[in-house]
Amino acid sequence: MITHWVTVREIRVRVQRPGHRAQELRLWTSLVDPAAAPAAELIPRYARRWEHKLYYRELKRQLRKSDVLHRHTLLTGAQEIAAVVVASALLARERARAAAGQTPVLTVSFGKTLELARCLWLTLALAGELLTPRQQQQLTARFMERAGRYVTRRRRRPRSCPRAVRRPVSKWPRLLKNQAWEGDIRFHFLQP
Repeated sequence: MITHWVTVREIRVRVQRPGHRAQELRLWTSLVDPAAAPAAELIPRYARRWEHKLYYRELKRQLRKSDVLHRHTLLTGAQEIAAVVVASALLARERARAAAGQTPVLTVSFGKTLELARCLWLTLALAGELLTPRQQQQLTARFMERAGRYVTRRRRRPRSCPRAVRRPVSKWPRLLKNQAWEGDIRFHFLQP
């Protein structure tokens, strides 16, 4: 039984990356007025939104070791998300400090930095006033030096997120070769 209808607008676009075949995508939005929300503005925003979704998925997997939130109310769920984002920002800062301008920040391992940071925070919390401020600074400096050594190796195969699985369980194509891309994407609107 249909309780209510929602009016949406469909935007069809052909997306092409350099060196790849063009693909047709469809975006449905409740912003039905093309003058107020032009398709040329919505498509790049949708691409950025997708990057944010991937960021949050990675945060939940790395920091929470779970794909779902553990809180049950809107307020506590928002607090859990905020805590994860703050932890991510702290780790990003520590990765930048560990890189010390000598290596690209993103090559410093997120997982290893997280592991070391958890150990450092626990040690500092348990040691409390047993360590002098100078000893705490020395311990933190050792952490930075160690984290800076955990640089991820250059991948033999580039990373990508194709819509395929290694063992098909549906009509999705089988993943045989990983591919990655960088650079500009060209959009051609089929139906704005």
